[in-house]
Amino acid sequence: MSSPSPLPHHTHTHTVSAHRALLPYAGATPSLAPTSFVAPTASVIGNVTLGDRASVWYGAVLRGDVGPITIGEAANVQDNAVIHVARHNPAGTVSGASVGARATVGHGAVVHAAAVGEAAFVADAAARYAGLAAVHAAACGASPASRAEADARRADARERGEDYDSHMGVARDPLTREVLPVPGAEMPA
Repeated sequence: MSSPSPLPHHTHTHTVSAHRALLPYAGATPSLAPTSFVAPTASVIGNVTLGDRASVWYGAVLRGDVGPITIGEAANVQDNAVIHVARHNPAGTVSGASVGARATVGHGAVVHAAAVGEAAFVADAAARYAGLAAVHAAACGASPASRAEADARRADARERGEDYDSHMGVARDPLTREVLPVPGAEMPA
């Protein structure tokens, strides 16, 4: 068991425990710059890269299970934020996530398969999605922007299980997988 180490890149010095969740997943192991910081209760899983002086704070989860996550130099992911990647999008490709240099992902924010630019700020409890909003909106009844997107939506919906639909608040016909109206809710035109 290693002893706790001070963090030289902070203006104040304190000791943190080495007990943090840095976990490999599907053959990918997190890569941390020597000057990066991961709080003891944060989870950094799979294909995740942290740049110099990047920080991941208490309760945050960075889950690079189906694609890469890159956190830039001096960027910070604050308490209870979630950064995740996806494979459900109109193009049917794996979408990673990135946080640019000196950017901040606020407390409790969600960045899902999206890019956050350099020196950008994602507000506390905000959600940042890229490439997924159209698929989820279409799955909930909105008109698709293009035929290709509609085709991708249908293919994606066939692959989803009941757990995913339940989580998204969507009911589907068991044979056609088309979205069913929710009693008392008006479907978008």
